[in-house]
Amino acid sequence: MFLNAKGGRLSSRAAGGIIAEIAQTAGLDDPTTAHVLRHTLATTLVRGSAAPPSAARRACRASRPAVARISPASRERALRTG
Repeated sequence: MFLNAKGGRLSSRAAGGIIAEIAQTAGLDDPTTAHVLRHTLATTLVRGSAAPPSAARRACRASRPAVARISPASRERALRTG
């Protein structure tokens, strides 16, 4: 859990604003959201040979079926294209 300036739970909306601000500062053109970051984490874990159920757990909300679609063939293709 992340805390806000008052010591309370950071809301999803506030976290999204922080992520958007960091992405803009970094010069990213594509929309960057917590959802995109979760799926990026899950994809990176699977491409690094993590088991899909483990990757789904570590990415918290990424669904197991979505992570399972990142097949070994997809892994190989991703590694070749960088």
